[in-house]
Amino acid sequence: MGELFHGRRLKTGGILLVIVLAVAAFEWVRGPTASLSDNTAMKQAILAHVPIGTEVEHATKFMEHEGFECSIFTNSMFTSTDTTREGLDFIFCQRKNNVGLLEVRLWGVALVFADGKVTEVLVRSGTYGM
Repeated sequence: MGELFHGRRLKTGGILLVIVLAVAAFEWVRGPTASLSDNTAMKQAILAHVPIGTEVEHATKFMEHEGFECSIFTNSMFTSTDTTREGLDFIFCQRKNNVGLLEVRLWGVALVFADGKVTEVLVRSGTYGM
């Protein structure tokens, strides 16, 4: 009887350990931009991992790892939260985050570049009902 109880205790402890590790892994996979909700914080988080001068290839890999889909735009326009800029070469990265039962936040990030290196980060976002 003692062995059976001990076995159940170990099994329960093992399940609890798996749950804790799964939650920790999920938090790790989500990355530093996952839970952000304002443009300034997003820009700061991106710049912490993609500082000015970072090669475009590395910057794009970081953004894709964060769940963004990225495309190259040349001599194009980008409207951030506070300004519209024209004639830019940039990597445009977009991601949707669910923020409520019927609400989604759409992020748009422009990694402006010259000579293959990031020169500026522009951010915009908006929340939309579904």
